[in-house]
Amino acid sequence: MNLDLATVVLLSALNTLMMSLALFSVRRADNAVLDRGLRHWAYGVVLQPAVWLLIALESRLPFWLSPLAANFLLVVAIAEFYRAFCLVTGASRAPRWTHFLAAGELAGAIVLTEVLHLAPVWHELWTTTILLILIALSAWRLWRVRTRPWLDSDRLCFAVFTIGTAILMARCIILGLSAFGVLDSGAGDFNLSMSVFFQSLPMIATLGIALMAKDRLQTELERIAAVDPLTSVANRRSFEAEAERTLLAAARRQTPVSMLLVDADHFKRINDRFGHETGDQALLEIVAALKDSLRASDLLGRYGGEEFAALLPDADQANAMHVAERLRAAVEIREFRVGDQVIPLRVSIGVATVVPEQGQSKLSLLLRAADLALYAAKAAGRNRVQAGTH
Repeated sequence: MNLDLATVVLLSALNTLMMSLALFSVRRADNAVLDRGLRHWAYGVVLQPAVWLLIALESRLPFWLSPLAANFLLVVAIAEFYRAFCLVTGASRAPRWTHFLAAGELAGAIVLTEVLHLAPVWHELWTTTILLILIALSAWRLWRVRTRPWLDSDRLCFAVFTIGTAILMARCIILGLSAFGVLDSGAGDFNLSMSVFFQSLPMIATLGIALMAKDRLQTELERIAAVDPLTSVANRRSFEAEAERTLLAAARRQTPVSMLLVDADHFKRINDRFGHETGDQALLEIVAALKDSLRASDLLGRYGGEEFAALLPDADQANAMHVAERLRAAVEIREFRVGDQVIPLRVSIGVATVVPEQGQSKLSLLLRAADLALYAAKAAGRNRVQAGTH
């Protein structure tokens, strides 16, 4: 069976349309930003069949449909890809200037062909330059926000758009030289290269961005699973996992690690008198005070209802007691208001320090020692720091 170029292009358009329908089906309603990103990508993919249909029928269509409308739709499609990359890689909203860039491509093409009556090569150079800007910006976006280690999905999309940037850059140079009569356009080879690239782009890059969205959704779910939903600090499970790793690292270096257990004093009274919503706000105030007084290397987690744990690497007992007293004072001076009434916030803190043995974390023993110290601080009158033994 013999297939001419038009038939191949139409088959490619049909395949692209099927991919766009598949992409719409995997959009994620549970993550609004990722959902918008995939939606923009799907819009770009949906436009591709129309582009290739117009190109395949160019000899039978008027100029305003092909190449004028075909080039405009191709620019809009690539602009949607760039907007999708921005959202999937962390932007809160898609850039709107791409709309003006697409409109500029169409306006420039009309001026070049219908007003100035320049040779078609100028129209092609103009459109190729606009496409180059969008493809290069997409590659740059992926490079600038890359994670460490670089995810395979991001690497795949970056490679595709970097190759596209090189092809379009070379095409712009050749078209520019051709426009000034320096050499022949060599349209055959480069038109084939561009056709192959833009027909392969939706298939390969759609796989890449779908994997990118999956990776980011998985990362977000892991983060949610590791964080206390109210206070946004580590929950008990993730705190203990990170504490185990910290203690094992300290055992290898033979450096001290200290544990602080922080408990809000008379917290039940706040809940009983003002309600649980006010109690939640009080916990947020306490957490804010603790965060402000800890180092970036310290680990803070919510260990129970109104109980928090802080792990201090490379802190001996003297340093840990100093930090604990700073935490206690930071909470005490915090002004927590409910209407016109100031509610005093106080905490008791138990401190335990250990130099772990090689290959052993002994987290349970350290927590036990800090808990006994916290109990002693409560028994001694609350709003105080008590050192334990291990």
